[in-house]
Amino acid sequence: MASGLRSGLIYSILYDALDFPGKTLRRVGSKLLRGDQSRAIARSSRWEQVIVRLDLYIKEGQPPGYGTGFFLNVPGSRQDVIVTAGHNLVQPGRDGPKVTPKIGIRLIDSEIHSQVTEFVTPDAYHIASRYKSSPGPMADSADDYGVILIDRPIVNGTPRPREAFGFNIVLAAMDLTTDQPGSMLSAHVGGYPGLHQDRNLDIPPKFGFGSGHFGKYADRHLYYHGGTDQGMSGGPIWVNFLGEEIVVGIHNKHEEQPGEGNRGARLGLDVIQDICNWTGVNDGILKKTIKAHGANSKDHPEGFFIQATLQSDKPDCAESPCYAYSGPIRDPTLTTFDIIIAQTSPTYSCSVNTFYIIASSVSNGPRRFLEFHTSPNLAPEQVVLTEKPTPRTLVKLYQKGGSRRGAPADTDFNARNPFQVRVIQNHDTQTLPKSQPYPEFKLTLWSEDIPPVDDPFGLDRARLGLIIRAQRFKTKPPRDFEDFLLQ
Repeated sequence: MASGLRSGLIYSILYDALDFPGKTLRRVGSKLLRGDQSRAIARSSRWEQVIVRLDLYIKEGQPPGYGTGFFLNVPGSRQDVIVTAGHNLVQPGRDGPKVTPKIGIRLIDSEIHSQVTEFVTPDAYHIASRYKSSPGPMADSADDYGVILIDRPIVNGTPRPREAFGFNIVLAAMDLTTDQPGSMLSAHVGGYPGLHQDRNLDIPPKFGFGSGHFGKYADRHLYYHGGTDQGMSGGPIWVNFLGEEIVVGIHNKHEEQPGEGNRGARLGLDVIQDICNWTGVNDGILKKTIKAHGANSKDHPEGFFIQATLQSDKPDCAESPCYAYSGPIRDPTLTTFDIIIAQTSPTYSCSVNTFYIIASSVSNGPRRFLEFHTSPNLAPEQVVLTEKPTPRTLVKLYQKGGSRRGAPADTDFNARNPFQVRVIQNHDTQTLPKSQPYPEFKLTLWSEDIPPVDDPFGLDRARLGLIIRAQRFKTKPPRDFEDFLLQ
């Protein structure tokens, strides 16, 4: 999964030297220091499209400063998203924070295979609130991030998304100094160092790439060892994970303490939530109830809603903490959820998958996440609550026919349409054929235990069990419900 380049190895592909503390690499022409030349050139060409140079016009009448940004695949966004460091977008000033008045984005036009510059102004920027209110070197680097939103190029009369990296908030939260992701991963960083010869804006910027290893673990900061230089702030820190290039952080600070490594903001849940808010992707999927579609009945006309925790006056009842409730028994504070985009593939990946997590939406107290276990031996604990996103919290939200015409059924989610919650098999994976995709399972509301209104045993008639049923079951019992709606 790593690139095959040894930790700490830095190289420059077909470009001039990158200077960084303790090391200098000189022009190597067409010779690569490691790896196959043709593959590296192809990767470099792709990286130069997804990683962009930013010309920062901070002071009028002076040459621009330099920064880096990168395209991120955010499903549902109607504009392309460039992620960068917050300090490229706002700086401290005498009278308070000063937003960069103008930025030139150096883009590679894939149609004409040439560089073009697109200029944007502050109405296209979004900056993390804590950094925007108090920017500068003393600000927390975990808050040093923002985005630039730009319109997509029109191809044959239709907006076409540019190529972009993927992300994975579960992976980004892991201790990447260990094999917690399944194997040891190398850290990669790319960007555009601000070399003196780049002052001529007619000369295409020179791309630099580095590979190293991750440093000490911190919840919101990402430490890594690898060569960087001024101008690379805002560049992606990515890993090669399961054959895909996944961004796990945003580079924003060079090494300050010897041996500590460079620093960046982790591309975790809070950062992704900010980006989804800025792009409008979160519209209609936060603070919603999840109702079983078509599960209304004479006894339960209000329908059934998933509830995040069990409230029962029977202390000895062994039940899953996730059940569905109806009518006056339903607690609105426990049946409100956020649907969160948690994982996307790069747009240039062979297979593009989008995964979500379902989190309880609470105004106070810790947020909880629905975790799904596919083993039938865990019933009735197949759906549980956890305090942190894990691989078992990742689900696909499948909608028949896709959310818009021509869209894959599980990539662009439409909050107005019914959906199924599908879980990748996460038990007994050792016996699965390596050449076959893991089976998918469906979350199902099981109605067999709904007592009638005049139930003589005093059972909670509003309770409905949540189970997981394998997708390969083509038929389902008539009173099982697999489709849900957000309300």
